[in-house]
Amino acid sequence: GYSLGTALLSLPELREVKELLQLQAQQLGDSQATRIAGVLGERLATIDDRSGSSAVRQEERAPRRRWIQPTKPLPALPDTAGRRASRSQVVLIEEAIALRQRLLLSAASNPAIRSSGRRRAAPQVQAVWPLQLLLHSGSWWLLLEHDAIGQPVGLLRCLPLAGLHMYPAERGPGRELQLHQQALERAGVLERCCGGLWFGEQLAGQQALCEQVSAAPSGGSWSGVAAEWLVPLRLRCSAAVLAALRRDLDRFWPAAVRLAAALPGDSWGRPQQGSAGLIASAASDLPYPVEVGLPLWVVSGDSELRRWLFSYGAAIKIEAPAELAAEHRR
Repeated sequence: GYSLGTALLSLPELREVKELLQLQAQQLGDSQATRIAGVLGERLATIDDRSGSSAVRQEERAPRRRWIQPTKPLPALPDTAGRRASRSQVVLIEEAIALRQRLLLSAASNPAIRSSGRRRAAPQVQAVWPLQLLLHSGSWWLLLEHDAIGQPVGLLRCLPLAGLHMYPAERGPGRELQLHQQALERAGVLERCCGGLWFGEQLAGQQALCEQVSAAPSGGSWSGVAAEWLVPLRLRCSAAVLAALRRDLDRFWPAAVRLAAALPGDSWGRPQQGSAGLIASAASDLPYPVEVGLPLWVVSGDSELRRWLFSYGAAIKIEAPAELAAEHRR
């Protein structure tokens, strides 16, 4: 009785849960949220009818939350009667994630795999471990780990879900839960280190970065951490631009970001976290230096980083690395 009582939510809480599920269903195109919200709505309607409080159900309340950012719905294949392959890709992927089973990924269906840059042609089908579905910048992505036969870990990647073609690889028991959780932990480290979903194409770099970051003191300096894989991104900007930059810098590992303390008369309205080590110059039109330690593959090939930096145009001056600075000037 105690367990049942503590597990139940009150009617107002259940109605709020239904609102949140409906929001997720409408804005994200989540079919699972649609199904659960429908079942919960039917049960709440039955309770209202029996208790005589149908007025509460009929009262149309304006939603208290709404997401403005446009989001593409989760892609699904059209149903075809009598064919097992007609199941949506999302259902196939979510089942494989829940059971920790491998899937076969068609290499020809995704440009990110076709353009891997390897000398020998990539196999037409690759075995992967799906880990999570991610909503990033209004689009859905699949976090996966390549099945490296004979190796304890595989290359982690995030690929756009639209355009992927996945096929079942096995029906037996999946891999150990510990391996699945370790892969998610490594992906979390890489996401913070990279500031996005581009994890590169070198397993050695991912391993070195994850191992040394995990061994570094929490919040400590990044000096000496995977130095061969890190590149300092240095730029200068005005106070107004730095106020906008600081909001975006939160997605990077805190120990990798170095800023300068505010000059007299400038303030960003929150604590000066990470504002040690650099010095602002009041004599310059771009007085504030910014430095971010990033993996080599992010600086050399992450299109999202370039869109972010280049959107400021001449309001920032990239000082290092030289290749990125020259690209920005062009």
